[in-house]
Formats: sequence, C-alpha cells, structure tokens
Amino acid sequence: GEVERACKVACWCVQDEEGARPSMGTVVQALEGLVEVSMPPVPRMLKVLGDPANYVKFFSGLPST
Repeated sequence: GEVERACKVACWCVQDEEGARPSMGTVVQALEGLVEVSMPPVPRMLKVLGDPANYVKFFSGLPST
C-alpha cells in the first residue's frame, strides 16, 4: 500500500500542468497516509516512455557489448 501511495503521489508531482501538482504540505500528508490519494492522470512523458514505438529512440545510443 505504501509503495502504491508513493507512486501515485509521484505521478501527481510530475503532472504536465503546474496547477495540477500538489503542494509540498499535501505531498507530506499523502505520504503519511493522512489524506487519500486518487489515481492521477498519466503524465505525457510517462505515456511517451511507455510506448514501445519509442524504445529505439531511448536505447539506440547505448554501447553494444
């Protein structure tokens, strides 16, 4: 439960719209379990990272072994 809560808070903190991000006080309360954390919208960058079509772009610069 704590890991799930921390992941939700992290996703809220990296929202594309600055106004959608929680204050530090709210983050602390959420991590302490004092307030409920709803499922955040998936930030645009996480959508890009999760798209298999972009894997080559992210990993093509790695040296081969």
